[in-house]
Amino acid sequence: MRRSVVMTLVVSMALVPVCETAQAQHLGYKSQALDASMVDGTALGLHGSGFLEYARGEPGWTLAGGVAVGQGMLRASYAEGYVDRFYSLGYARTLTSTRAGVIGAFSTGLDFTAAYNGHRFFGYAQRAARIAIPLTLRVGPPLRNSLALYVAPFGEIGRARLLHAHCSNAFSCTAPVWYSDDVTRAAGVGAGGEITIRRLSIDLQFRDLLSRDFVYDRYPTASGVQMQLGFSLRF
Repeated sequence: MRRSVVMTLVVSMALVPVCETAQAQHLGYKSQALDASMVDGTALGLHGSGFLEYARGEPGWTLAGGVAVGQGMLRASYAEGYVDRFYSLGYARTLTSTRAGVIGAFSTGLDFTAAYNGHRFFGYAQRAARIAIPLTLRVGPPLRNSLALYVAPFGEIGRARLLHAHCSNAFSCTAPVWYSDDVTRAAGVGAGGEITIRRLSIDLQFRDLLSRDFVYDRYPTASGVQMQLGFSLRF
């Protein structure tokens, strides 16, 4: 338990200052390979032997499933957008859980995701990995009737083929213009709410709430608020 607490504090302390100094929740540029990835409910204090989930939002629809491994949940997902095809693997677990008086319980979790975008932008497919540390306040018992509110500081790293130019908008770019395979890095804070009715959960998640507008001269590393609404069944 002490080791879990120490690890949570260390990672959270490392991520939060980065998010704060990044201004608009970005340090460098992010890869869109993780656009369809949501925080697993296991990192929010829910448990079980497995789950199935369907979500809608940016960039399209997502279908995910998981199975309990050790003290956490191993999951896989597939998502489709307009031209994108996302494949991801992840692992999530609850690290600590503490009673918060009559309100409910406060928990911390760990969520790791590795993702790949099958759509090739000028012959190169984006890929990335992310670690999130959800901090959750849950009212009511998990897998009964409960409400959870959480924030999830995260850091990610990946690779993408990026456009380099001087662009004032989507239709005005000046030379020189070139492409290169670059390392992408980002940090930020996700947030969301989850309603659980027995084994059915409804989860609304937001990412990049304070993000700036689209970065045209680093296409396709888009920035902007993202939202997903998911429905999951745990068994």
